[in-house]
Amino acid sequence: MIRTGPNGGPTDDYDNDGTPNQEEFWADTDPADNASFPQIKALTLSGQTVNVTVDKVSDATRTYIIQTATQLQGGGFNWQVLGTNISTTGVLPVNDPADPVLLFRVTVPPLAP
Repeated sequence: MIRTGPNGGPTDDYDNDGTPNQEEFWADTDPADNASFPQIKALTLSGQTVNVTVDKVSDATRTYIIQTATQLQGGGFNWQVLGTNISTTGVLPVNDPADPVLLFRVTVPPLAP
């Protein structure tokens, strides 16, 4: 969806949700809906599996990458890729996490040109 006019540029925020239009495009969220923006919506535990639910619309084509870290390392976190999920459910399972404390982040790689 292309937006023009006020707040329609890539660094603008058309729906005033705090996320620039270009980031919403990359994440397959709707830049015209202030309730739709890249976010981790829920963390749930099912047995030994942590399920990370992200805001991903049903027709999304982007790959979401889940990363985890256990500690700060050299001024930054020791982020490691746990996996990806290209399904449209938006749920990223993390099976049998080995560490009792984990930090999570979800990244969305840019599309190839």
